[in-house]
Amino acid sequence: MKKRFAAILLSIALAIGSYYVYDTYFNYALTKEGFPIPGKAALKEMHNNKNRTKFVYTINEIREWDGLSNRYESQFNKHGWNLVEEQSIGVVYVYQKQDGTKLIVHPYTNEISYDLYPTQVESQAQAQ
Repeated sequence: MKKRFAAILLSIALAIGSYYVYDTYFNYALTKEGFPIPGKAALKEMHNNKNRTKFVYTINEIREWDGLSNRYESQFNKHGWNLVEEQSIGVVYVYQKQDGTKLIVHPYTNEISYDLYPTQVESQAQAQ
């Protein structure tokens, strides 16, 4: 009887732990602008001007000095964003789509910012 109870408790603990790991490390959402964000991220602020749109999200599981995880970087590739290594420096990551749209990603402690620079065609259309 004790072994069965212990097995049930262990199963529950594994299920809860698995959900936590999935929710923290594997859950990503796609913004309407087309770039991935961590599933637990909450929009803190958004600034829009002629040349770029800046998004700042809060998320507790991120620290500036850790940079982006390989798993998160793979989400960018999966959605058509390619890392521009010669423009990326330290923990500032520059991604670009084939249409020329650029995205600069910079993690901070408990927040992450995204600077979205649309292509010239998109910029001109938004200005009109």
